[in-house]
Amino acid sequence: MRSDQAVNAARRLVVIGGGHAHVAVLRSLALRPEPGLVVTLIAKELNAPYSGMLPGYVAGHYDLDACHIDLVRLAESANARLIHGEANGIDTTMRRVHILGRPSIAYNLLSIDTGITPAIDEISGARAHALAVKPVSSFAPRWKALEARALAPHGPRSITVVGTGAAGFELVLAIRFRLRDVASRHGIDPDAFHFALVGSGPLLPSHNRRARRLAARELAAARVELIAEDAAVEIGAHCVRLASGRTIRSDATLLATKAAAPAWFANTGLALDPNGFLAVEPTLQVKGQTDVFAVGDCATVVEHPREKAGVFAVRQGPPLSRNIRLCAQGRAAEPFRPQTHFLTLMTCGDKRAIAARGPFAGIGAWAWRLKDRIDRSFVRMYQDTAQ
Repeated sequence: MRSDQAVNAARRLVVIGGGHAHVAVLRSLALRPEPGLVVTLIAKELNAPYSGMLPGYVAGHYDLDACHIDLVRLAESANARLIHGEANGIDTTMRRVHILGRPSIAYNLLSIDTGITPAIDEISGARAHALAVKPVSSFAPRWKALEARALAPHGPRSITVVGTGAAGFELVLAIRFRLRDVASRHGIDPDAFHFALVGSGPLLPSHNRRARRLAARELAAARVELIAEDAAVEIGAHCVRLASGRTIRSDATLLATKAAAPAWFANTGLALDPNGFLAVEPTLQVKGQTDVFAVGDCATVVEHPREKAGVFAVRQGPPLSRNIRLCAQGRAAEPFRPQTHFLTLMTCGDKRAIAARGPFAGIGAWAWRLKDRIDRSFVRMYQDTAQ
């Protein structure tokens, strides 16, 4: 055990959030500790969900343990102190992180991977009547509560997902598959359910034309009503009103739309992009800071902007780990350039998926098997480290 004198002399790394990039940092430090580095993890939830497996969880293909990483064990394996709490401020002058309801803690190096919060106030009535997918860390119990209501004798039968990106596409088909799969066991006609996918933009706007065609075909075959390029402007207890003036019935509405940066970022003095996300260099350091890193959805690499997607957070893990070590050793961090073309795998509710990369797209059970293997291997890697 380190003496107090040794701890005071050591470099103090504080990591805020147990996101996809931060679990890579913890695993790296567990496998190869950095001499003289004292690590503290601040996390609101003690189990980190892997967002790529969320649709499979909703569909019933995975249980909760299969798609979560135990942060308690992972932190222990990295010899890191774990604070179960919520960071709500940073004093970059004094180099301290403020924690809701707890004393602040000092850092020499800081890394932020908090994820994002739902931008629900952009839609009237959403806070009262909608279920937001973000943050993913708290979605599982809220989904299970909705599932139980939907399977009750007089529960919701018309279900709408707002957001026509990949997250919304996967989610509406996962919900449909799950509810129809178990409906008969609860004395419900599977055809009693109606599903709709609504969005202000086109279906899968960041994907290639063939992937969009395949996705539209899947929705049509599943009898999911697609209402694209007609934004939801108001959500009620049993309806969604659209920008066109149209109103559709919706007994349960879920939001898979763009999310916002944590509000407390605005008071840190750290560099922000126009949308309030932390603005970072290709080195993953916040602009103007050599001792503060930011990764995942809460940050924007200004020189290489990418959409908010888990695939990018996962790939930031290794370069973040490397740069934290370099800075701890008093050396300069190295730039990282994310891929321009990358493989996306979107589940279709059942055990099939759409694979897309560049101009290519295909669909089938083979794509699901590939995604399943990649996802399980990713989570298992951290679960094994934490044992």
